[in-house]
Amino acid sequence: MKLRQHPRVSVVVCVYNGARFLRETLDSAFAQSMPDFEVLAVDDGSTDGSPELLESFNEPRLRVIRREHAGVGATLNAGLDAAVGEFVAFLDQDDLWAAGKLEAHCRFFDECPDIDLTFSWYRLVDEKSGGIGVRPRRSYGRFSYGSLLRDYVIGPTSTTVMRRGVLRESGPVDPVFGAYYDVDLFLRAALLRPGNVAVIPQELTMYRRHSGQMSRNWRALSQEWRHLLDKLHHIAPDETASAEAQADANMTRYFSYLAYEERDFSNALHLLLGSLRRSPAVFLGDSRNWMAGAASLSGLLVYAPLHRKMEHLTGLSSDAGP
Repeated sequence: MKLRQHPRVSVVVCVYNGARFLRETLDSAFAQSMPDFEVLAVDDGSTDGSPELLESFNEPRLRVIRREHAGVGATLNAGLDAAVGEFVAFLDQDDLWAAGKLEAHCRFFDECPDIDLTFSWYRLVDEKSGGIGVRPRRSYGRFSYGSLLRDYVIGPTSTTVMRRGVLRESGPVDPVFGAYYDVDLFLRAALLRPGNVAVIPQELTMYRRHSGQMSRNWRALSQEWRHLLDKLHHIAPDETASAEAQADANMTRYFSYLAYEERDFSNALHLLLGSLRRSPAVFLGDSRNWMAGAASLSGLLVYAPLHRKMEHLTGLSSDAGP
């Protein structure tokens, strides 16, 4: 297959010791129904078999960039700097795409030229790519900065595709963030224009949950969240102040879910109480908080088989995210 000099989409994959899932991830990218794309695999100084795996691909659409280890933010910026497509798609090294993903996003952009950033619905899968059985909350329509900050419905990075030109306006990835680099980038993009973010209501991304993910460490995420809020207060003080209480309540509930996954029911409840204190009206009006509270309390007080039944009824699992 001959690659165009300027393909429609540049897919950026940051690779760091990701050999375990990387082949399946890249296979899902190259299986796209729309052929007009390139894949930029930026290797951040991997010490496992990732470099050799990348070399084994006989695929003209794959460009491999090797770097000394510098962290995900700097690595992603290297990929974005090298991208030449009209659009940039983000694919984490352990996630998967449905075959029609890029085609669906490009069609949406063509139909809605005022949209800068799109994201799709996603499904949770386990280490063997099997369904976990917990359905993430669905969203619809368009979003602005305030609505995204209040409830960050975008989800995993791999759900997103954005216009590459937007990066000139929003600025690059901030390498200070080790986990919330994507939240920071996409919120800054949402600040550019009202209603410039939209969801594609199709399940086009498979988000893999497995041990060792940075995104499961609620203590580290909580620290980054405070840093991100401080930054947003500086760049958009009025818009951030009006949404902060609800944003903090929702994000703290997410940290509670992660503590729950660790079977740390005491901290899960403690975090939920913090969310309640931060914004009582928001907390009490959201059924997700009641379900998380009931499951965490039963984890502390109830016989294990009965607790597992409670998990089933509330839609929670110790092996899946919210």
